[in-house]
Amino acid sequence: MRQFVHIAVLTAALVGFRSDLFPQISGRPTPGLSSIDNLVTTFMADSGIGAGIVGIMRNGRIVYLKGFGTAYGGGSLPENALSRLASCSKPVTVAVVRRLISQGLFTLNSRVFNLGQPGGGLLNYTPFPSLGDSRLADITVDHLIRHQGGWDRSMVADVTYLETDIADDMGISSPPGRINTVRWILGQPLQFAPGTDVQYSNVGCLVLGLIIEQVTGGTLTSYVRSNIITPDLWVPNTEVVYGRTFRSSQDPREMYYNESFPLVWSVYPPYLLVERPYGGWDHEARIGQGGHVVSAAAMLEFAQRYHVGAYDNDIGKPIDAANPLSGSETHGGSQGGVNTSIWQREQGGVRLNVFVALNGNADGGNYATSLNGRIVQILDGGGVSWPGGTSDGFWTITTGVINSGAGGYNAPYGSFTHALSIAAPGSKLRLTAGTRNWTGTITKRLTLDAPLGAVVLGE
Repeated sequence: MRQFVHIAVLTAALVGFRSDLFPQISGRPTPGLSSIDNLVTTFMADSGIGAGIVGIMRNGRIVYLKGFGTAYGGGSLPENALSRLASCSKPVTVAVVRRLISQGLFTLNSRVFNLGQPGGGLLNYTPFPSLGDSRLADITVDHLIRHQGGWDRSMVADVTYLETDIADDMGISSPPGRINTVRWILGQPLQFAPGTDVQYSNVGCLVLGLIIEQVTGGTLTSYVRSNIITPDLWVPNTEVVYGRTFRSSQDPREMYYNESFPLVWSVYPPYLLVERPYGGWDHEARIGQGGHVVSAAAMLEFAQRYHVGAYDNDIGKPIDAANPLSGSETHGGSQGGVNTSIWQREQGGVRLNVFVALNGNADGGNYATSLNGRIVQILDGGGVSWPGGTSDGFWTITTGVINSGAGGYNAPYGSFTHALSIAAPGSKLRLTAGTRNWTGTITKRLTLDAPLGAVVLGE
């Protein structure tokens, strides 16, 4: 088994406060919520976190969307940056499962594994080297959703991360991939009888992702884009991405995941020492349990429509008259180099959703959950002035002529023509004030908005 190698341990102590130590802020100014700006910058400086995104939705409108700190390669992180969701992917996976159930493709009581039992199961995987526990045949879809499948990572390791060990046991190259990982898991004993205990487990949503792809015949990400967080909801496909392991394959807007020390052995050949988020695991294999990469705006739109509570019976259900949001629900995510938190609440006729993603996770700290809670305290404490305008969308310079920018408020696209060329259907384009001679045909479903003053496009 490959072990962590401690190359260095760096400890810094801040004495007093210096303004140049605080993260840069990007995004549309929100003077009435400046207390949130101050909270986040102080929290990040105190915690040694270099980058993060924070979004707030009120009554279905994104009123606060900010990027904090530094982007990969330098410069300020735009508010439309993308981040790995870690376990905040799980409510999305479960939402897909519930939709497929509503279509009659299987049920909550469907057996998951076909292990020779009467009636079979949804997945036909051969256990390696042989069946490790007869009770594996009893696992249902509902058990996977509720973390009742029989796996307890407090008693054994999180088996989804034992990739090199699994590959070595099976005599195959690492990483072994999802199906071989599940085959190996089927060869191991359970820690409790399915349905008799609740123990948080990554295995459940790993397997749910495989069920989704077998039933639909496509990828989990493509189904999410087409049926859950869609361009019809003004969430373009650019905002929901299949996460990739290596930086060279990631979206340019994706934040840097900071877990440089200790270095670990890569699960990929030639098995060199790497920063853990970039080869310490097979990120593509985590798609169901924690592999999606999204923008804060996309996650807020999801939370507006679906229950997110980690252990709530309604997780993944649409928020509607049959399944209303009563009180608050939350889900956290923790993965090497990133920490996330999504929170939702209905109270007094006001709907609030808050999403936080931070690029630090030292010692498994729940930084994002802690920061999210402090943000809610400020929102509940009074003294805030809710912005009248919206903060999401891609910003573009109306009068510009160059191809540049990331589409953020402080890093807008350099021209309307450039924005059109890269905007996916369902995008919102926020144009800065000005006049531009432009003729052409718009063939995509877009929102064109001029929130900062009059815009004239034409000859």
